[in-house]
Amino acid sequence: MKLILHIGQQKTGSTSLQSFLFDNYKSLIDKGYLYPKSLGIEYKKQHLLFKEHKPSNNNGESLKAPLLQEIKDKNASTVIISDENLYSGILVEKEKISAFLTSIFDEIDIIIYL
Repeated sequence: MKLILHIGQQKTGSTSLQSFLFDNYKSLIDKGYLYPKSLGIEYKKQHLLFKEHKPSNNNGESLKAPLLQEIKDKNASTVIISDENLYSGILVEKEKISAFLTSIFDEIDIIIYL
């Protein structure tokens, strides 16, 4: 399964992209893409991998089952995650988030807005 991970520095248009993905949830699913709601979406835009869930607390296990269930339910082949907080996050957290994501996805493309 493939992940497209969007990491946008503040003030690079990330909110517009996130709003588009959120607003087009059904159309994306129809094409095999999932912008998962199970990861928590703040203010109808970004995911909260770093800010709220902090995988260091439990290595992301509390996120894994709901995410995998949503992927299965929606029959998604590609997942899109967008989280601005990953850009400036703590290195230890980034390493744990990386381990969490690589335990789920076979292929990860990272897009960084600077």
